[in-house]
Amino acid sequence: MTRSASDDDLLHTLTTIDGVDVDYVCEVAAVYFQLEPASATDTVSASGNDAVNGTLASLLTTGAPTIATTSGVTVNLDVVTSAESVDTFARVDLGGYNTGGACKIWGLVIPGGGS
Repeated sequence: MTRSASDDDLLHTLTTIDGVDVDYVCEVAAVYFQLEPASATDTVSASGNDAVNGTLASLLTTGAPTIATTSGVTVNLDVVTSAESVDTFARVDLGGYNTGGACKIWGLVIPGGGS
């Protein structure tokens, strides 16, 4: 998937997979990604890496209401994720950058198997 987005500072859902909403926000000078459960009564877990403005960090979060990267001019999110109520995992590999008025978002969201 590839998407161009205006810097409207609103939460946009790219897709929902295995009970997880895969979201992004394009801010005035930055972009960030967010994972949240599709159901308000659920939680989400993720394990992998994120990178903001070229700084790579490991990410391991379980049972969270929301998982978000820090906002930056360039952002990558590469994780395996699942909603707690769903017994399957998905691979989420996203990249994005802010061009100073708009954002470019791209990546793959791949369904996985059970735990």
